[in-house]
Amino acid sequence: RNAGTFETWLNLFVKFFQIMPPKDLQLPKSNKDVLTTDSLYSIQQYSKYYTNPYVKARKWAVRCITRILQLYGRPKYVIQSEVKPFASLFMEKYARKFMEQFYFGILRQHIGDQFVYFKTLAPAITYLNLCIHYGNLFQLLLENNAKYLDNIIFTCMFRIVRLTAKDLSQWQDDPSGFVENSFRFGLGAMDDTYDPRSCALKFIQDIVRIRSRYTFEKLLQFSQQLITNSHQQQIQQNQQNQQNQQVKNNNVDPKYLDMMVNKDAVLCILGQLANILRKAEDEKYVDALKDLIMQHVVPDFQSPFGFLRARACWLVGKYWKLNFGQQEWQLIGINVIKSLHDDELPVQMEASAGLSKVVLEKSGSLLNYIKPQIPAILGRYLEIMNDIGTEAVVQTFDTLIDRLDQGIIPFATDLLKKMLEMFSAFHVEIEKYIKTHPEEWENFQLPSGNVANKTADKPQNKDDDQKKMQRSEEQQKEQLKSFDDNLASAMQCLKAIHTILFSSTALPELLAKLEEIMKPLINKCFTDDFLYYQFYKEEILDFVHLFSFYMNPLSIYCWQIFPKILEGYCINLWSDQFNRCMQCAVNYIKAAFKNQLPFEEFINQNFMDVVLTFAETAIHDDNINILMFTSLFENLLCCFRQVGYVKMEKYVPRILEMAMNKYTESSLQPSTQGAMLAIVSLVAYNNPTLFIKLLEQNKTTDTVLSILMSNYQDLMWPQQKAMVFGLSSLLLIDGNNIPPSLGKRYKEVIDVTAKSVIFMNWEDELESGDDEEEEEEEEEDDNIQNGQNGHQNGHQSVDQDDDDDDDDICICPSTSEIAEDDEDDDSSSSSGSGSSSSSDSGSSDSGSDSNGDGDTDSSSESGDDDDNANNAAAISSNSGASDSQLSASNMLTGSNDVNRYDVIYGVIIGLFAAFI
Repeated sequence: RNAGTFETWLNLFVKFFQIMPPKDLQLPKSNKDVLTTDSLYSIQQYSKYYTNPYVKARKWAVRCITRILQLYGRPKYVIQSEVKPFASLFMEKYARKFMEQFYFGILRQHIGDQFVYFKTLAPAITYLNLCIHYGNLFQLLLENNAKYLDNIIFTCMFRIVRLTAKDLSQWQDDPSGFVENSFRFGLGAMDDTYDPRSCALKFIQDIVRIRSRYTFEKLLQFSQQLITNSHQQQIQQNQQNQQNQQVKNNNVDPKYLDMMVNKDAVLCILGQLANILRKAEDEKYVDALKDLIMQHVVPDFQSPFGFLRARACWLVGKYWKLNFGQQEWQLIGINVIKSLHDDELPVQMEASAGLSKVVLEKSGSLLNYIKPQIPAILGRYLEIMNDIGTEAVVQTFDTLIDRLDQGIIPFATDLLKKMLEMFSAFHVEIEKYIKTHPEEWENFQLPSGNVANKTADKPQNKDDDQKKMQRSEEQQKEQLKSFDDNLASAMQCLKAIHTILFSSTALPELLAKLEEIMKPLINKCFTDDFLYYQFYKEEILDFVHLFSFYMNPLSIYCWQIFPKILEGYCINLWSDQFNRCMQCAVNYIKAAFKNQLPFEEFINQNFMDVVLTFAETAIHDDNINILMFTSLFENLLCCFRQVGYVKMEKYVPRILEMAMNKYTESSLQPSTQGAMLAIVSLVAYNNPTLFIKLLEQNKTTDTVLSILMSNYQDLMWPQQKAMVFGLSSLLLIDGNNIPPSLGKRYKEVIDVTAKSVIFMNWEDELESGDDEEEEEEEEEDDNIQNGQNGHQNGHQSVDQDDDDDDDDICICPSTSEIAEDDEDDDSSSSSGSGSSSSSDSGSSDSGSDSNGDGDTDSSSESGDDDDNANNAAAISSNSGASDSQLSASNMLTGSNDVNRYDVIYGVIIGLFAAFI
């Protein structure tokens, strides 16, 4: 916006980075030792460095330049066109200058004897990571015979990945802190933006993925050499020292410890590259990985060093997709299970996480092998959760029980009680925070109608204000962090509880017992305790949905809370949970239909009125899923069609009035209008005689029929289906009840119904044809692109690759695609099991009911009366003679020739005529 101003700033940044660090930032000589130089400095030990003005200035300068490159320095990713010239200027003139300063200055100073703040080091690594995507910048690392590339990977980044003296000290003195803070145990909850170790691993992963021609083989050779050296060193040490206790002593040979730390770092890097290495097209790499794990990783389960035992558990979990043999899987499983009982807490943690991964292996041999040990394994998991109790442990436990599925049924009751105890322990801290911070939940509405923390009647309390002032900013941050951590752990407990309940759905009797255990927690959502349990409303509604979907018959308790669920939506307690409330309502409707319960008068409650009140409230919410709203009435009107235990004629006028009033609103979305027409059609399907009678009373028969028959092409497929059933049902009205306004339009009703059926099928075929064409085009594009990439890889130089297109891979072609971490694959299995019930509950039974009823009614109507047959012949001949009707399918297909849709149209006309 101000020409030249920003470039002036960039020149100032360049000059600043050219200033040499002051001498007082030089570390003591003793700290040059590999195991004592720490990448995450202790505040107590290095407090004098934090206050240095140069350290502060460099931290902000690095963060500014990294952010500039991320947001405004890459022409391909700049959205605003006016910023593109600046992006090109930065990439051409300044990007390499800052890259040189970050590598030759900051990174090498950290590896040397200069203090570098970790909040300076991490953004600098992120900047270098972005630079390797561009060929002209990556060329810097290839200079001097690629020595800079080797140095940045195998010296700088490798050094940052290694365990430090602080890590090893924390392992011994504070194992719980190591588990919570170590990068290896982060499951996405912790922010690793300023963690140099995480940034270094990301750098290695990206440079191997994008620049594999220059790095892939080198990294494998480097790793093989270090692992071989560590193995030889281990053999020598074992020969010198036969007793493991001496190794655990503080007087460990520094060279031996240094070599083992190197091995741990190498295995950490190989685990980070798991998604790249196991997808290598060359089988020799996959076979080498299997040999590495069986020959050098599995023996580490018996290592005297706890960090190597933990690393072994972690690595086999990373490579659970490799195709090991049955005996190999059993050997891995035995060692991981033994590690659950390790003396050191971090090893137990890694073993629990690793076991939840390896049981996912596809052959199933490991799972079958450990099934007899399930009681002991689950018991050990619960003990570990008692010791640690973090979100990560509960998540691994949830993954394991999801994989075991029905294998946990014998232990479901005990597991559920234990998980509820853990949940209560976390919730106590949450409740404590809410009580000490009432100002954050002022005038909070409760299910009973009361209001919590009212401000209108509360006098000004100076003591409360003084308490707020006394809370320092640091205390507030600490309390809020504790609240967030406990809430995340409590949520994870509820997720594990849902998995336990879902695994028990195969046994209705067991599920009924588990419901009794869950009652106290579910009740919290419908009492004044909702203030403290408001954060779990989604999970608790999911529990009710699960019980109402799988239990048969539903318990009285289940029926008692049903009105409270819908009432909570109507009074805005959980107005954002329409989908869950609707799914529960559908489950209850189906349960009443299945067991033939009087839905309008059951346990002294009119559930029909409750459902319609819920619908009349939801219809005014513009944020609801309109298809799910239609599904509610699809189930209601189809399940209770022509049944003796529910008198639908009392409620049909209410439903019809609601739908038509909504349809006539101005500025309504087309999807909402279509939904209202679908509901009107379903009313006609439920009771066609009453439907026409109501229209006649209001003198709106012509109007409503015209609206229905003129909008079928604008409806979505489920709405078109309802339209077909509704219009077809009008043909089943007894002749004595057919008013003139409907009789004169029977021919048009038949014609529109037939066209709707054709339109629905033609639309499906057209979409499938388009999909096939798109797939063919994609295949052609892929073939062309693969050919171009292959040509470029063979002949294009690096400096021409100025894009972020990742097309510089030649050694391992399959590494051009890297998936997300294995946790994504693992979580899909547990999320799939939880969502299956939701999709089932939203489905409708109307198709089977309507088809069955329609067939029965049509056969009885068509075979009884000769006059009907004569009328059918007349209508059939008239419809067949009409040119406009005959050309309906031609209009749909865009062809003037008679095709198979004309035949379908004629058949449908004949069938509908037979109904009359």
